[in-house]
Amino acid sequence: MNSATLPCTRIGAIMRKDLRLLWPLAAASAVLQGLLGLLQHRSTPFDIGLHRAIPVALVTLALVVSMALVIVITVQQDPLPGANQDWVVRPIRRRDLLLAKLLVVALFVHVPIFAIQILQGYSEGFQFGQILPAALLSNIEIALVFTLPVTAIAAMTRNVGEAFVGSLAVLVGIILAFLAIAAVHYGLTHFWSLNEPTGGAGVQWVWRSLSHLWLLAVTVTAVLLQYFRRGTLRARTLFVGGLLLFTLASYLPWRPAFALQEWLGPHAACPRVTIRSAAGQSVRVARIGRHEPAGLQQVIPQVLLTLPLRVSGLPARSMLHVDRAAVRLLGNGGAAYRGLGDTPDLQRFSGGGRAVLEQGFPLLKKIYRRLARGPVTARIDYSLTLFREQTLGMLPVPGDARVPELGRCADRLDPNGKVLEVACMTMGAEPPCIEIHLLPPSGAAQTFMRCGFDYAPAALRFSVNPLAHLQSQVRLAPGIAAALDGAPSVSGYRIQFLEYEPQAHFSRTVVISQLDLPAGPQVAAPAAAPSPPAIPQPQAPAGRS
Repeated sequence: MNSATLPCTRIGAIMRKDLRLLWPLAAASAVLQGLLGLLQHRSTPFDIGLHRAIPVALVTLALVVSMALVIVITVQQDPLPGANQDWVVRPIRRRDLLLAKLLVVALFVHVPIFAIQILQGYSEGFQFGQILPAALLSNIEIALVFTLPVTAIAAMTRNVGEAFVGSLAVLVGIILAFLAIAAVHYGLTHFWSLNEPTGGAGVQWVWRSLSHLWLLAVTVTAVLLQYFRRGTLRARTLFVGGLLLFTLASYLPWRPAFALQEWLGPHAACPRVTIRSAAGQSVRVARIGRHEPAGLQQVIPQVLLTLPLRVSGLPARSMLHVDRAAVRLLGNGGAAYRGLGDTPDLQRFSGGGRAVLEQGFPLLKKIYRRLARGPVTARIDYSLTLFREQTLGMLPVPGDARVPELGRCADRLDPNGKVLEVACMTMGAEPPCIEIHLLPPSGAAQTFMRCGFDYAPAALRFSVNPLAHLQSQVRLAPGIAAALDGAPSVSGYRIQFLEYEPQAHFSRTVVISQLDLPAGPQVAAPAAAPSPPAIPQPQAPAGRS
């Protein structure tokens, strides 16, 4: 029979060959995935503890290595680089070969992950409608940041050893290039202070999503070059350059990210918030020192300049969050300063939605001395987000129950009886900002706020682990601690969960002319540093575990 008359589609045959050869390694990877799910299982929403955290880390490392081996060996069963390309002379379409490899990788890697995540969700008491979208989004994230890049590396190398050495060389090269760029831009003595412009902010998702799309495009292009053009050198060059740009994408500037957030974000509330200088309030200055890394063993003298500002127009049941405060100072002598200020948060005070914002920012002592020689013009460009409050539900103390829109929550006293620990476990995207109120039978409530400030759409707020674990602590007043510790079953205390959802993103600019800065002896001592406003400050997100 002429080879030209043979069937061209060999996807099933290639898959059967790979399954027959590699099923033991795939089975070992699936067993590790199941073991990891068992170790991560919680009987309560609280953390699994150190005695299980170490085994979880070891099993996770073994699982990552096993999945990488499965992908690399699967792809290299029919190697692309080199002269041993017997599939070229066989009647196999390159498209069919690529599809067969992708299907085998999905079967070996993603099907076990998806199945274990479904079982995990059921074991923690979640409904299938909550589990399915979270598990699908989790697998998409794993495919973007792990499966597809490893597949591209396997397609551009001849064997496992070459894939490992090549990956290590690329990783080291990217780190060295990154440090070189940072050293040139920030100075050889301060390159470690390089911070992401949007790092930790709610708009961080903008550049993160862009970097994910870029990584997907680079990976897919490299794979297609290999399978359809056998352009190994071009594919490797494209992949390495694309990875370098991927690592630097998060350092793109703030303004375009926030402008895009303003355009895409909610516009339900038209904010009429105004910020101006507070009449009758004086500028406060305190000496501080910023410690450099331990290798330098030095303290840079600084002063903390605090400008009192008046905020008005805050709607009821809302919170105003300062995403970024860009400060510029210009003195009569020509001395100028540009920097970032603190980002305090304000809840609506009584009195018609007005509050005082204590805007502080650090200055090097020598710069402050130059500015203090005469009047200064201050300009502060604010990037702001208005949040609207929404009640989620109640939880008794002590208690372990489901809270609507949040998940399974529980609370307990720490061994010392001075801190109330609150933990929740949710499936999928966690709320961007949660406020916890400890409500006594009578009297004032104690409040704690836990905010991650992630403004990404719900469909883009996903992680490799679909189960989100939130844990916070409320330090108790002595009387409350004694009441809870003495008779917890009849204490009558309850925990109320409030969620703050973004309602509007907007910008404001404050200009203060003829600002007189205190000089010399008027600078306060460190003990006189201004205390923060009596408002619960958000805690950085604890992340997913």
